[in-house]
Amino acid sequence: MAAEDKSLKRQKKHVTSLTLKAVREFSLIEEGDRVLIALSGGKDSSLLTEILRDFTRWFEPPFHLEAVNVKTDLTCGGCARESLIREFAASRQVPLEVLRITIRDKLEPGQEPDCFICAWNRRKAIFNYAAERGFTKIAFGHHLDDVVETALLNLFFTGEFAPMFPKQEMFGGKIYIIRPFLYVPEKKILSLVNKLGIRHSACRCPYGEKSRRKWVKNLVASLEKENRHVKRNIFRHALKIIRQGGTGFAPKRRKNRLALTVPGDAF
Repeated sequence: MAAEDKSLKRQKKHVTSLTLKAVREFSLIEEGDRVLIALSGGKDSSLLTEILRDFTRWFEPPFHLEAVNVKTDLTCGGCARESLIREFAASRQVPLEVLRITIRDKLEPGQEPDCFICAWNRRKAIFNYAAERGFTKIAFGHHLDDVVETALLNLFFTGEFAPMFPKQEMFGGKIYIIRPFLYVPEKKILSLVNKLGIRHSACRCPYGEKSRRKWVKNLVASLEKENRHVKRNIFRHALKIIRQGGTGFAPKRRKNRLALTVPGDAF
């Protein structure tokens, strides 16, 4: 049992260290920040809540932390129950607001919902809530794998190798999107969540299973069977662009909506 405890502490310390590296390098949390976590109830946002909650106890400069969850009229068997999300947030002493929006009434006649429509409406609700409540940062649980997959999506379908940025300005700098898990691989998140016993839900949306992001994830996994360094190599190049890009602004010519598509576990 003692060995298991040491392993858990070591693993959590490692993820915390990787998170701190991104926070420090890209100034993700600054003096006076009010940080809002987009908490979906999935593994990524749940662990981010756990880690940033720990940050509030020792990180300098101090910051305020809350969470928001968005419920829609589109549900699947894998969606996290509201009671589970509320229970988790309360156990971590993180204030939580649950927003309710409708998406089906925004669809054109005969139009089927897809990942972009769902994600866009959820993000809009979060942005509006953050602006109304005076939050300065919105934290998403996007991780290293998401950065790699987004860069490839944009390369394949827009002709530009453009990854997610760890810090992205919104509304003229009034709010920033931040991604503290920039350096954290998905497998480390899943392993730590399971060891911590955090109950979470994986999105099994049928539209997500047919998405191009899912196709790219499977492609990377297939390539890793030939060369286990594939993901690392792609991330290294993405990181060069991130460090050179600074602000994370997307070029004006990039209007293809795929460049804005985010993973299902972002809310």
